[in-house]
Amino acid sequence: MLWKLLPNFLQSHYLSDYLADTTNIGLHYLNVLDSIAEVSNIDFSEFAYRISGGIFWFILAILGYFGLIFKDKRFTLFLPFLALGCFALVQGLRFSFYAVPISALGMGFLFFKIQTILVSFQNRILKSILLACLVLLVIAPHLWHIRNYVVAPILEASEAEILLSIPAKKGDFALTWWDYGYYVHYFSDLQTFVDGGRHSGIQNFPISLALSTNEERISYNLAKMLLTGETLESHFQTFGIPKTLENLKNKQKWEYSPHALYFILPWRMLEIFPNVMRFSQVDLSNGKPQKLDFFALSLEVTKDRIYFKNNIALNPNTGEVTTQDLHFRIFKSIDLKQHTTQIFDTQSSLVAILLPNGKTLLCAKSYLESFYFKGLFFENLDKNLFQKVLKNDKITIYKLL
Repeated sequence: MLWKLLPNFLQSHYLSDYLADTTNIGLHYLNVLDSIAEVSNIDFSEFAYRISGGIFWFILAILGYFGLIFKDKRFTLFLPFLALGCFALVQGLRFSFYAVPISALGMGFLFFKIQTILVSFQNRILKSILLACLVLLVIAPHLWHIRNYVVAPILEASEAEILLSIPAKKGDFALTWWDYGYYVHYFSDLQTFVDGGRHSGIQNFPISLALSTNEERISYNLAKMLLTGETLESHFQTFGIPKTLENLKNKQKWEYSPHALYFILPWRMLEIFPNVMRFSQVDLSNGKPQKLDFFALSLEVTKDRIYFKNNIALNPNTGEVTTQDLHFRIFKSIDLKQHTTQIFDTQSSLVAILLPNGKTLLCAKSYLESFYFKGLFFENLDKNLFQKVLKNDKITIYKLL
């Protein structure tokens, strides 16, 4: 009976806030759980890497653990933890840590066996060196993982300062992505529509659409709609999905609100922008996600090459992009620091954006028309709809007119 109830128990805590995503008047929003790595399915290689540092070490650790059980049956008490760790394959990597102690037990037992074998070595220094090398080999992947897993602070001083500078009045609102909802509210005293506790697919859809659409009027109308307390769902129910989205492109009359609304556009959101877009790039009638255009931030820079994921390399001087199988040129390169643009191939669909922080973004040119890019990178939003009020090297803020 316990094992039948376990899957429901594991999911209930995380699903309760999101059940409405697929039951609201027949609309199918993106399930938030599908966008979070900790609750998304992982493949076996990632599973083994998270637990033991790689498939080879995982196999050795499991063999060592079962060898430990064969030696002392009391260690079977840890089998449920190994089973819980295996849920990472279907319920997300957040379960993998249950199996980590089991892996450590298995590797510890193997080291114990290796040490007993090395007892016959007469040279104690050589024996110590061999053991030290084995230990380093085992822990090296974990040390590398820790090094790459160190995350940036959630907020920097310059970000807090600009939020504190917003001329907000009581009851004013901020429109930003939910990752930044809590700290925007704390430092600016602005009300937010989404935050760490409110970010279901229904709530994220209009925010995602406002930030990612290439129609500034849509962003404006969505902000006005939210500011006046109306919901996008009520419009979908009245006019249908296609007609509502079409109406948002046109000038609308909205009920007057005494409160102001500010668009908060953080530079740090660039790293998750494709994930932001996913919440509105979905067919609401069936929940089928639309394929996003190419988007990649640089991983490494050398003298004449910029490297991205999947062994993609860009020569910033010639505009040439090379992959394992392809060789082509980008449309243009935009240097945001020097404020220069270089054209390479007008037939290409890719652009390179050299960012002020030293990184480079290689993406489809369709991203250049999004509200987020136009407002943050190029600052050319319609001045009849949006007024830039504050800007520093971390955040740009617009006021809805």
